Amino acid sequence: MRREHKRSSKAARQAMELAIAAPQVVAHRALRAATAGTTPSRRDQQEFWLMGMEKVIAFNQSWFAMFVEAGRASQQMALATMQACWAPWIAAPPTLSNVLQRAQSAALDIASAGTRPIHRRAVANARRLGRTRR
Repeated sequence: MRREHKRSSKAARQAMELAIAAPQVVAHRALRAATAGTTPSRRDQQEFWLMGMEKVIAFNQSWFAMFVEAGRASQQMALATMQACWAPWIAAPPTLSNVLQRAQSAALDIASAGTRPIHRRAVANARRLGRTRR
């Protein structure tokens, strides 16, 4: 149970940091686009290009991380099911609450794995854009 609390608090911290960093990045880039007008500088063009590319990369990384985590969770559940069926005398069969807790934990791990690449980029962008001159 302690591990579950640590896992959920880590996911909550990650979501909170993302909720703070994303609006900062959006505000900075919107201001930059507004001040650039119809003739953006070379630096503005690079930032706008980076803005588009990092969304595509973060999306792909997020989906891949969720795919890998879902596969891992699926294998763990299949192994637990096979152990319960093939050798029921070794361990007690899982109860409904154990199965539901395992499914909830897997869902939290999958969501956390999917958010990690987005969180990493948003926080890094907030730091980078916060220290640059406009």
